[in-house]
Amino acid sequence: MLSIELVNNIAFIIFIICISIYAVGLLYKMKRPSWGERGFLNIMYGLWVKRMTDPKETMVAVQTMRNLIMITTFLPSAMLLLLGLLLAGPSSGDLNGLFSLSSPSTELYINYKLLLFVAVIVFSVIMFLLSLRQMVRFSVLIGIPAELIETISANQRKTIEKRKIFSHLNAEELKKDVFLRAMNRFTFGMRAIFYGITLILWFLSVYVFIIGTICLTIYLIIHHDVEPPQDGELPI
Repeated sequence: MLSIELVNNIAFIIFIICISIYAVGLLYKMKRPSWGERGFLNIMYGLWVKRMTDPKETMVAVQTMRNLIMITTFLPSAMLLLLGLLLAGPSSGDLNGLFSLSSPSTELYINYKLLLFVAVIVFSVIMFLLSLRQMVRFSVLIGIPAELIETISANQRKTIEKRKIFSHLNAEELKKDVFLRAMNRFTFGMRAIFYGITLILWFLSVYVFIIGTICLTIYLIIHHDVEPPQDGELPI
């Protein structure tokens, strides 16, 4: 029979492998938006941005971005509160005592689990904050006429001849790129929350954690983000 330490090590390896496979698949499909459900959403986001570049639609875009910013602001705030509780728990001894009662793992493994859980939360918060930054930038760009953006970039290119980063700048592509970055990073933050939930299962049972991690990865790959939609299934 396998020891608890070996089973926990195997569970950690499975967790890392599942995240790696899903992350590679998700990034690959985002680079090729015509493949996979998440890539299809990027196409829809691009079409929405194209419509919002119409000055008549600016108010709709601003209202939509306001709602997105409110949601994105709430999520990292909640994650930070949870992070504060996790960091304060071990110092008081209450958190470790709670998990010791519900898990046969040693205190050392409990600390490792907490550390991994904190790392996932921190990653989620960083992704949400980066997404929020791009959303704010898009909210500003959406109100600037495309001609002004292209004119300013052309003048900047003349001023700095050695740097070609402003060459052939298209205002619509710039706005689309900023919005897609915001939504992609929001997706990364949400997926980190999903895997953080599976980490909570580890405190209950290592076997439940392994099953939960594998099931979540299969679901995200086949039915949610990576694989193309099945016949008759809407890719949303």
